[in-house]
Amino acid sequence: MGTLLDRWLTGLEPVPVVDEAAVSLVRQEIRRRGPIAGLASEAVESLAAAASELAHNQLAHAMRGHIALRAVDRGGVPGLEVIAADAGPGIADPAAALRGQPRTSGSLGVGLSAAHRLTDEMDVDIRRGEGTCVRVRRFATPLPRSEVAILSRRCEGETVCGDDAIAIRTGDGLLVAVADGLGHGEPARDASWAAMEFIAGSPGLGPAALLAASGPALRDTRGAVAAIALLAGDEIRIAGAGNVTGVVYAPQSAQRILGNAYILGSPQRAPRFEDQRVPLDSHGTFILFTDGISARADLSDEPDTLRQPPIAIAQRLLDRFGRRDDDALVLVAR
Repeated sequence: MGTLLDRWLTGLEPVPVVDEAAVSLVRQEIRRRGPIAGLASEAVESLAAAASELAHNQLAHAMRGHIALRAVDRGGVPGLEVIAADAGPGIADPAAALRGQPRTSGSLGVGLSAAHRLTDEMDVDIRRGEGTCVRVRRFATPLPRSEVAILSRRCEGETVCGDDAIAIRTGDGLLVAVADGLGHGEPARDASWAAMEFIAGSPGLGPAALLAASGPALRDTRGAVAAIALLAGDEIRIAGAGNVTGVVYAPQSAQRILGNAYILGSPQRAPRFEDQRVPLDSHGTFILFTDGISARADLSDEPDTLRQPPIAIAQRLLDRFGRRDDDALVLVAR
């Protein structure tokens, strides 16, 4: 098993951010590749400025920071993505960072608000104590904003979080998955990681088919529960095994989704997994969370929170309903 940093940078040619010269190199590469991706000069300069903000965060506060670029395509519209990944410690208060007001003097995240403002989209993956990956994008023409946030906190006394998550953009939409390895610590991480590796290697399958086929990949682990969802157009297809909870928030409603009672990797015969189909409002929000978050977790009484960027929503759910005696992870997509 590799590290989160390895996963975030797989297949890319990252630039280690070790000094100001590395930051300058990243800006130059964006200016070279941006026009190839069809970006206008203003978009190129905005993306270069956002990358510079993220790189300077890494220089000041992170361990083993890297920046990479990747060409992207959304429905035939080309663009360029900047990936800023590091090995920790993570952004302590991302909601405040998005407001340009880090809670702790000198804390990582000062440039997050600028990066968000300068780009078309921003995905944020924060594993507290382990690392952060921020992905920002500009497209050749405007597109509806589509963003994902992942926020995790390990159980007190452990060195890693046994919960894991991924988000993969496919031709059909956005595939997201959350897994909770049984227990916590390294053995739990091994199980949840195996689930995510299998899902990442088979994104062409639907949620139910992925769950049904995942068992062998987890046989040598202690097992995991998981939920997988495909967000495409105005619909979510979701399937789950065990107590990973899904909630779909619309402006005037909230629908909670639970999976079958089963542990992936169990020698017992698996149930028949089926995709549940749930409408997704254009102003809606989709959330998955593990049982390190209280079962009563609900943000229906906080409509203003649900209008915030996904990482701010994830932080609010974790801070308000998270349990310290277990790993906890929240994924927010819209």
